Amino acid sequence: MKKLFIVFALLAAGFSALAQPRGIGLREGWCNLIEVSYQHALGSKIFLQADLGFDYNLTTRMVYRDGSLIPSAEIKFHPGAMLTTTANMILFEPQWTAGTWQIYAGTGISLGWANDRGSKCKDCGEIHRQGMGFMFSFPLTGGLSYQFNIPIRLAAEIRPQIGFHMAKNYPSGDFWRIGFYDYGLYGLIPSIAAYYTF
Repeated sequence: MKKLFIVFALLAAGFSALAQPRGIGLREGWCNLIEVSYQHALGSKIFLQADLGFDYNLTTRMVYRDGSLIPSAEIKFHPGAMLTTTANMILFEPQWTAGTWQIYAGTGISLGWANDRGSKCKDCGEIHRQGMGFMFSFPLTGGLSYQFNIPIRLAAEIRPQIGFHMAKNYPSGDFWRIGFYDYGLYGLIPSIAAYYTF
């Protein structure tokens, strides 16, 4: 009987979670990152957000010739991916116009395989990215969203990420180097998102 009660309690909790408002959409973020975003409300003041981003950066190899920095014909595609999850709290709901406005803030974790900033190679004179590597960070989110009277929500937010990036040493590639994840600060540039809510 006790096991049956536990099963019913778990099913009820699961259906209660599914009954909360949800949204799925696209988010255009910093550093040429486009993300598939999912939001799930937990009550009226807290919602979880999960973003799967695809880093589609294209880079051109730069070389020094006669004292000038010149792009070469070599263009490289650097595919990467990043998963970010945050728990956000709705701080205010201003009554500015029809529809629902929300100001929110939150934090979470982010990890993935991505590029970081570049530097100059002393031996060859090339400008290069630090390279593809593993990143781990703590994102800090602040945002403003607007829910229309139809199932569409728009959002604008900043999400700087404080964390680490690990990539192979350049140009030898002999060992891995761990440093601050500089590109995470590009999250201070506002991003935009559009959601279908259900």
